[in-house]
Amino acid sequence: MIFSKITKSTNRSFICSNNISIITFNLIYNKYMDNIKKAVCPFCGQIITKENSTSKEHILPESLGNKNPDAILPKGIICDNCNNYFAREIEKDFLDIKTIKLLRSYVRIRTKKRKIPPVDVLVCGDKAKVEFSYGDIIMKCDASTISKFFKEKPKMIFTKAEDMEDFKNSYTVSRFLAKIFAEYTISVCLENNINCNDFSKYPEFQELFHYVRYGSKNRNLFKYSVTIYRSLSEAISDDLISSISTFTENNILCMQFTLYTLKFILYFGKII
Repeated sequence: MIFSKITKSTNRSFICSNNISIITFNLIYNKYMDNIKKAVCPFCGQIITKENSTSKEHILPESLGNKNPDAILPKGIICDNCNNYFAREIEKDFLDIKTIKLLRSYVRIRTKKRKIPPVDVLVCGDKAKVEFSYGDIIMKCDASTISKFFKEKPKMIFTKAEDMEDFKNSYTVSRFLAKIFAEYTISVCLENNINCNDFSKYPEFQELFHYVRYGSKNRNLFKYSVTIYRSLSEAISDDLISSISTFTENNILCMQFTLYTLKFILYFGKII
């Protein structure tokens, strides 16, 4: 198989590497290039029709600010069952992580219901919640906190910083990154006119796509890492989604996904 790193867009919300690299897996290239008479969903194997593939698939969720057409798979690639499953069982759990909600609030990214996630804050030593509503900032707290607020007139309100414990050994994070990498692989194939309808022949991708669609009974993880690679002040003027790219490290194919202040790396497999 040939896997190329493609520059999808110069938009900040989906920046990939400009370098094109050829990575050969233990796959049979000629078979991979065979024409498949009927398109099938690469995740479940269902034959794709106009009736069962009616929606586009966002490689990165809309709730992370993804509006870039280059980061969206067209209709006719992923079936509706898988599309809905990913939104319900993978993306939702990731978006509900406290630190992810916090970052979405900082950048004012609205959900599909047009709501910005609220932020937990500390006011005069008391817990409160800040909500955003079309230009208005609403703080919800106890009456005693309001009394303290007007009496003490605090100059600062504190929010929680990124908590890396939210991402430690997380089945949710592992599957979310695997889903991004699987769909990014499909987008690269489409960009290069490579047939992407028959991943089931290749064990490396069979494992990846099965893990994304059906999970693991033992909740095993694809290896990944998460770090804070820049401060909030450095990221303040950027979009939430900064970049997605592939690279190699110690002969391992990796995907890097940066999200505001965070850098996620998924370690996929050895390169031959």
